[in-house]
Amino acid sequence: MLCRTNCLKENNTQRKVAFLVIGFSKCGTTTLDEYLREIPGLSLPNQTKEVHFFDRYYDRGQDWYHGKFTQPGMLGEVTPGYSKNLLFLERIAEYNPQMKIIVLIRNPVTRIHSHYKHNVQNFGYEESLVHYVKNSLLSTKTMYLDNLNNTLQLFGRDQVQIILFESLIHNPGGVLNALTHYLGIDWDERTFTPKHGNRSQLPRNRHLYGWLKNLSRKLYKKDLTWLMHVFKRLGLKKLLLSESSFEPLPPELRQDIQNRYSAELHQLSALVGQDLHELWNFTPPASGSPTNITR
Repeated sequence: MLCRTNCLKENNTQRKVAFLVIGFSKCGTTTLDEYLREIPGLSLPNQTKEVHFFDRYYDRGQDWYHGKFTQPGMLGEVTPGYSKNLLFLERIAEYNPQMKIIVLIRNPVTRIHSHYKHNVQNFGYEESLVHYVKNSLLSTKTMYLDNLNNTLQLFGRDQVQIILFESLIHNPGGVLNALTHYLGIDWDERTFTPKHGNRSQLPRNRHLYGWLKNLSRKLYKKDLTWLMHVFKRLGLKKLLLSESSFEPLPPELRQDIQNRYSAELHQLSALVGQDLHELWNFTPPASGSPTNITR
C-alpha cells in the first residue's frame, strides 16, 4: 500500500503497538480506556488517554510515539479521532498491518445528545439543542457505516472488533471477557469491579474552564502531560464542574435522527449479529416521508 504522506522509518528495536480503539467519540471510549488500564498484560500510554499520533502528531515519528508507553505488556491506546479519515487508517495499516482494531458504536439518538452535552460543557456551545441536532443531521450522511467500511477494507473483519456501548454499560464484564479473548490476554472476570457512568456537568465558570482546556491542549503539544496529570490528581476538574441536567430530546427530533440513520442499521446489524433496530428502539419512518430537516 502506498503512503499518502511522508512515510516514517520503523524502529524495529521497539515493541509495536498491537491494538487501537479508534472510535467512535461519545460511545464509551473513556470508560473502556479506564477498564483496559486495570487489565494485567496490557500497556496503555502514561497519564493520557488519546495520543493522536496517527492523526495530529504523525510527523513526530515512531520513537516519540513509542515513548508514550513505559509499562510491560501488549501496547495499545484509545484515540477516537483515528476513525474519522481514511488517511489515518492507512497510516495505521502501514505501521502495523496486523493491528487489532476496536470500535465502539451506540444508538445515534443518544450519541448526538451526548455530543451536545459535551460541546456545552467543554466548548461553551450556546445554541439550542434543536439547532445542534439539525446541524448534526445536515453534516453527516451516515453515523458509522462509511468509516467502518474503510476500516474493514483495510484490516478485514477478523481484525476488527465492534462493541456496543449499551453492552459496555450494562454488561462490562462480559464485554471485557470477549475483548481480552480477542486480544489473546488471560483475564479473570472475578477481579472486575464495574464503574459508574459519566454524569452530566457544567462549568461553574465557563471562561475559566475554557481557558484551562486550552492550556491542557498546549501542555500536551509540548509533551508536558505529567503536569496535566498533577492537575487531575489534585481534583481540579471536580472543583470547576457542577452536576447539571440537560433538556431531553423532543420526540420529533428523536424521530428525525432515526429517519436519517435507519437505513445503515441493516448493515450494522449484520456486522454485530444483533438487530439494532430492536435494540435501539428505532421506529421505522413512514414510507416516502423525508427527514424533517431545514437549513
